[in-house]
Amino acid sequence: MWAVVALALALTALVATAACAGAVAALVWPAEAAGARPEPTRRTDLAGQDGKNRQDGKNRQDGHLRVMVTGDSISQGREGDFTWRYRLWEHLRSGGVNARFVGPWTGTYVIPPAQPDEYPKVDAPISHDGAYRAGIDFPTENNAEWGWTALEAKQTIAGDVARYQPDILLVELGYNDLAYALNTPAGLVADLHTLLTRARAARPSIKVVLADVIHPTPLPGMSPDLNARISEYNELLARELPSWGTASSPVALAGLGATYQAATDTYDGVHPGGVGEFRVARAFADALATAFGFPPYLTPIPQTVPETMPSAPQSITAVKEGGIVTVRWSHSFGAGGYVLYSRDATLGREFTPSDLPLPADSWKFVLPDPAHTFEYYVRAVHGPHLSPASPTASTARVEALPMR
Repeated sequence: MWAVVALALALTALVATAACAGAVAALVWPAEAAGARPEPTRRTDLAGQDGKNRQDGKNRQDGHLRVMVTGDSISQGREGDFTWRYRLWEHLRSGGVNARFVGPWTGTYVIPPAQPDEYPKVDAPISHDGAYRAGIDFPTENNAEWGWTALEAKQTIAGDVARYQPDILLVELGYNDLAYALNTPAGLVADLHTLLTRARAARPSIKVVLADVIHPTPLPGMSPDLNARISEYNELLARELPSWGTASSPVALAGLGATYQAATDTYDGVHPGGVGEFRVARAFADALATAFGFPPYLTPIPQTVPETMPSAPQSITAVKEGGIVTVRWSHSFGAGGYVLYSRDATLGREFTPSDLPLPADSWKFVLPDPAHTFEYYVRAVHGPHLSPASPTASTARVEALPMR
């Protein structure tokens, strides 16, 4: 969910603030939350540039139940997450189900080194190279991508199913379609039905679990009627879905809308934290158990799960070229963005933070006065958590920072 990680909110107030301290050409919130969505620059087919991340289903070992998760950022996860896919795999394994996840991607999302100059109209390609929480090991293949929509997935699902031949298809999509106002609730139901029909055409015996859409907490720039539209969609889907099943290809509903509590299950109002990952996994496991006879979900959902806490970026530079400065810092594992603090040192101003995190490991600014010296430091963000501060960079000196 974020193209990105996007969902872009142009911030007039932030631009004005930055103009006083070191001006930002465009600052945007990089998480899927609300607002007008920029044109995505993401995968178009199964032969894209991330070939190293792709696994061909023909090379899978026999004897596994093949499960494909098709979803957005809730399903892909961010660098440092366990992901609900891992929690579901744990559950299936404990119940004696020899499941093998399949799909074109393997990694979580990690924010890019930089956003293109056209951002937010064009954002950096979605990465699938991010690591999971240290110490876990499971079949990570999936068909989930940050910012993905049902509108997009219905175009590729036939090829995905034909290539990876899943026995079970788990679909978690729709939030972005509604949050970005790309579709009406009724239109989204129709798109999910089209996705199902095309998946079934590629594998007539496929079993499918479709999740409804989670309700977010109030987010900056979010449409005031978003939760009402989500409720309307969830009600329509629950009413229509029972008629979509066939004898050879049954369909079940995973009820996320009523069970996933954004206030307690997320780290940012949308994306699952450690507890939320259990909650999503249980919703799919319950549907599999009720509709298809899989083992019931017996694992108690914990009260808390330690979140990834990003560390302070270890180095930072500010390189001035004419009236433009590029501030670049070392990557902090698990960061969802960075709050950048800037000041006009020539005038003796105090450091001022950006209103919202920056969705990359660098940013370009227009300097209000190129003759002045400006200073910068950043703190990594993960949900409500801020890392300690990085060192300070100044436009008065030039330093080399190795790229990650």
